[in-house]
Amino acid sequence: MNVVHCRRRGHDDVCFAAVPGERDVLIMRHDVGVEWPNQNEEMIHVNFVIYGDPNKYSAMAATVGYPTAIATKMVLEGNPCDIFCQMVGI
Repeated sequence: MNVVHCRRRGHDDVCFAAVPGERDVLIMRHDVGVEWPNQNEEMIHVNFVIYGDPNKYSAMAATVGYPTAIATKMVLEGNPCDIFCQMVGI
């Protein structure tokens, strides 16, 4: 499977094609500050590394799909704001 990845740089698109058998990697780190109901505060560090599957989806495609699937499930269950709105401050 040849996959073409593009990104915007200024006014030009920069594209590259993955070589068959090649895979990408996505590395993220999030530092999340939490204030618990008892007023205790905690900093939680989340590290996330995912490798693309050369026969299926790139790491970027998979990670875009995860949050979308979670949000869709929350909406279909009728409680999208239970957690999400607290996360974004709504």
